Amino acid sequence: MAAPCALFASCSEYNPSNFIKKILNVNELPASSTVAENVDAFPWKIDTKYYTATINLCTTDTRTIGDETFAESVQAFIVHFNNKEKSGLKVVDSWLPYLDQLEAQIKMLVCDTATDTHAVCRIATQKWCIEHEFEMVELEPEETSDSEDDFAETTGIKRIIQALHAHTWPNLCMKENPDVQSPYIKQLMREEAASKLSSSSEDKSDPNIPDSNAVTDSNTNTINNVSDSASSNFNNDTDQVTASGKENVKSDKKKTVRKSKEETIDSMLPSEEQAILAAIGQDHPEQESFEQLFEKLKVMKDKADSMPMGDRKVYAEKIAISFWNAIGGDDDEIAGLTDSDDDI
Repeated sequence: MAAPCALFASCSEYNPSNFIKKILNVNELPASSTVAENVDAFPWKIDTKYYTATINLCTTDTRTIGDETFAESVQAFIVHFNNKEKSGLKVVDSWLPYLDQLEAQIKMLVCDTATDTHAVCRIATQKWCIEHEFEMVELEPEETSDSEDDFAETTGIKRIIQALHAHTWPNLCMKENPDVQSPYIKQLMREEAASKLSSSSEDKSDPNIPDSNAVTDSNTNTINNVSDSASSNFNNDTDQVTASGKENVKSDKKKTVRKSKEETIDSMLPSEEQAILAAIGQDHPEQESFEQLFEKLKVMKDKADSMPMGDRKVYAEKIAISFWNAIGGDDDEIAGLTDSDDDI
């Protein structure tokens, strides 16, 4: 089986080989190998806390899927575009038919800086990324004064490397590292890698995989049950309050306001994103790997940027709790989290 690869391209004057230089941290690229027509490859050994893997960092100056072997090996696609030209995104659109054949799991749209004044503004870029399931990455982002951002964000080449590290490469070799404290994540990565190796030459359809609608309904019912239980506990607590009636009214008012905010957030989320949040909270996710779900966090973060601060906090909390559940976190450790946030 061919080594998995990340394909770098450019729809601007930016040379895609610059991506490789920065990832390898070299001034001059080493000798490359040709893995397909118009595609040069540079080996890169990934060595993280959890695993090692060797992949090919590939560059191309033309739109291509190479041959069948190369197309099947592409697991990441990173493309640079010029947002200073109105036609910037249209040029990237010309890659979409090829991406349908590549089926890369990591897709990143890169620009120098995203602003509201460029020909293709930040909002337009974010909307395009959400529509086509890309992540927007800025090489030189503007400094922001928003110190209340609920998401810690990595940018530029560091973000690209971070995404490549987080991916489950089919040829990865897990480390037996005593410092790794999460056997859940280690086992999940082993199973994901084994699954990719065993199914690389098989049809993707599997009669043993449950119907996605049934899984979504099950997840939704689970979330509803948790919500009902939390609501019941809250009511029991407020019944025991011995202070004045004003305190009871104030507590009920907070609960009503918070519920209204959560309902507002839910109404803003398409059914697909609600299904993602439900899937993240499963003990044994079957539809998507934890890493695939994590990659979608960036897309959801871009959507959160357009929300008012109050709604953004509720949205951030829902995602954070879902990921906490996904890694096997103890519910007792986050008990009372929402209560402390209500005192605003």
